[in-house]
Amino acid sequence: MISAPRPFIKICGMTTPVAVSTAMACEVDAIGFVFATSVRQVTTQRAVELAAPARGKIACVAVTRHPTRELILEILRDFRPDILQTDIDDIAGLNLPATLAVLPVMRPGPPAACMLPARVLFEGPVSGSGQTTDWDAAAQLARRCEIILAGGLNPLNVGFAMRQVRPFGVDVSSGVESAPGIKSADQIEKFVAAARAASMMRCSSNKLGSERAAAGPCSASRLRAVTSSRAGDLPLPPGSGTTGAATAGSGTSARVSGTTAAGACDARGDPPRASLDCGPGCEWLSALASRRAMVSDAKSDITPPPAAPTATHSKKLFITDVALAATAVALAPIVAAALVNATARLREALGTYMTEPAISRRAAPSPSRKRIGSFMAALPPPAPGPCAPAAPPRRTCRSPSARTG
Repeated sequence: MISAPRPFIKICGMTTPVAVSTAMACEVDAIGFVFATSVRQVTTQRAVELAAPARGKIACVAVTRHPTRELILEILRDFRPDILQTDIDDIAGLNLPATLAVLPVMRPGPPAACMLPARVLFEGPVSGSGQTTDWDAAAQLARRCEIILAGGLNPLNVGFAMRQVRPFGVDVSSGVESAPGIKSADQIEKFVAAARAASMMRCSSNKLGSERAAAGPCSASRLRAVTSSRAGDLPLPPGSGTTGAATAGSGTSARVSGTTAAGACDARGDPPRASLDCGPGCEWLSALASRRAMVSDAKSDITPPPAAPTATHSKKLFITDVALAATAVALAPIVAAALVNATARLREALGTYMTEPAISRRAAPSPSRKRIGSFMAALPPPAPGPCAPAAPPRRTCRSPSARTG
């Protein structure tokens, strides 16, 4: 059974001890302290006080944008972050220690002039504004490197964003606040739960199963046919693994350093990737071919059982049933009276029709017959033509007196 790895989750903009303790209780991967101009900006001394309980447990990130060299020196000297986060264009002009892990920030727009790093944070145009970033551009970038998605995320849309973008991790700031700059413990818990639920669903839909049948030699054409749905997304053979080049310093977890165990899904919920060059004896090919057939089984495994009805729900159903019964009792006399009245009128009409003589009913022509008779009488007689038959002789009836005389 393949266990679903937790996605990388960063809660940015720490300003209160409650926010730090809640993030630690939720076991997030990193917390951010903003040193740029923002409502969440803190001094280095305040950041040191807030980050003290989290040292050695979760990564402490110094968040900057277009920082000066003096600010960088102050942050490194006083705060001593595990990771430095700044825009990708700022890194070239900063003299940073080689042992310091750096998280570059990319935003929608023209690509940066420098080489694309192995892992970036994809942010909206303005950090901390709550504006949703371009998820389509983020999804395209996620195919090229590992990205941490940020910008406009909240507990309601983080699951949909992870399914669409398939990022390495997520970052949130204003989406878990009760007021500008004040984090809500309840919103942090909901965000973390929603992100991990989305990652579990994605990993379960891609699980390979425990049984792998042996497969013969595979050619490139057979391999392309099996992986036509998602080319390049291939599980590595048993016994191999991938290790990222970046390290996160003290206090960071294995997910920060980019290490993936062999045979397990990566942080994006996908199996580790391999090239299309496949030699003979790859036993994992048949398991890859059955991936689609196991999607429905994976969804059934994570479907929660139906919740039992609560006392409030049962009380509402009882009130509804009583109201419907009272309405039926009130309408019953009205419906009965209407039926009696209709029956009496029907009997009266039938009695009048049956007692009226049949000759009188036939003698009185209907209005439709009267209209047809008047129409036929108004028509002119047909003109005799050359082929018209001769009119039959008129027969006159003579009275009995005329015949005897």
